[in-house]
Parts: sequence; C-alpha cells; structure tokens
Amino acid sequence: MRDHRRRSTRGTGTALLVLCMAAVTLAACKPVEVPASALRVSVSVSPRVVSRSSADSASVTIRVKVRNPRLRPVRVDVGQGLSFGMGAPSSRGMGFGWEIRPAAPGGPGGPGGGTWGRRYFEFGPLGSATHERVVMINVPPDPARPSPGDEVHEDLPPSRYHVVGSFGTHESPPVEFAVTPE
Repeated sequence: MRDHRRRSTRGTGTALLVLCMAAVTLAACKPVEVPASALRVSVSVSPRVVSRSSADSASVTIRVKVRNPRLRPVRVDVGQGLSFGMGAPSSRGMGFGWEIRPAAPGGPGGPGGGTWGRRYFEFGPLGSATHERVVMINVPPDPARPSPGDEVHEDLPPSRYHVVGSFGTHESPPVEFAVTPE
C-alpha cells in the first residue's frame, strides 16, 4: 500500500538558499591573483628636511604603505628574487622597497633597501601593510655602541632628493626630501 500523506518540502528552499549564499561568500573570500601594480603604493618621509650640521643631523623615518583598493582579498606574486651568484635564489622575492634618488638629473643619490624572503603576499579587502625603515643621515656609526646589522648610515651632501617606495616592481610617486647646508 502506498502512503499518500503529503511530504513537507518546507525549509528545503531556505536550506538551498543558505548553501548558495555560503558558496558565494566562500568564493568571494578566496584571494584573487593580481600584479603588484593593482595595489596602491605610497611613501612618507619624516622629517622632510635635515640639516647638514652634525648637531642637527638625525634619523629619518621612511614608511612604505601598500593598500589593496579592492573589496575582495588579493594575492600578489612579487617574484623569485636574486641568486647573488649562488645558483638557486637566496630569496623568494622582494616585497617592500625604498630608495633615495637625486631630485635633479646628475645630482647625488642616496641609499636604498628592501625586504626579502616572501614570494607571495595576501591583502584582505581594503587591507594594507606598512614597512618602516630608519636611515641615519649624516650620523656616523658609533663604534662604542653595538649596531644592529640592518642599520643604515648615509652621508648625504646638501641637496634635494626624491624618496620612492615600492612593492614588487610597482613604485610610489616620489616624495621630496632635503638636506640643507646649515
């Protein structure tokens, strides 16, 4: 004998809708592969003017900020890096970078540097990351004080400079920085 009672399908549509929404949400959370140029790179320098006189020479803080302008997570491949003549890469890739460049053609330039070691970076929706570096301008290293291996000392002549930040191979607009004679 057949059971002719009505089977309830109530809730099936709701469950299906919830499953579909969960799948869409999970797909939206998976990072999208983008080039470094899809991110916004900016640099800031503080202070923007340093005096050449030894009494006023100081540390300069360079901050490179990278921001994902998208409303979904992204993943960036910054490359393999350099081999330094050792065959296999000693680094997975360059992430954040900075450089002090001459503001005028043929003018003096300064140091540069960057972070090495990670090939892939992920940024959440509208997420950002910052790298900060302190550069000692016209302050010679003190032999009496142990110096961290990554400390940068630079003797810069009076001039105008441009500081550029980068992420992967994508550069920020330059920010002006100056060393004055007095």
